Amino acid sequence: MFRYTGILFRLGRYLEAVQVEPVVIEKSGRVTCVLLSKHRYDQLCELEGMFWDLKA
Repeated sequence: MFRYTGILFRLGRYLEAVQVEPVVIEKSGRVTCVLLSKHRYDQLCELEGMFWDLKA
């Protein structure tokens, strides 16, 4: 988990980290977002599409 403060200064580090696993960003002690690789995002979008196809 990474803190929000200084994220722009460490962007390269986060971009490398998301290639291995999602990166959770915390601000004021609370999780505010999760960064995903493009590959993982595409996988999730495909799964979502399959889910809605099954619901139809």
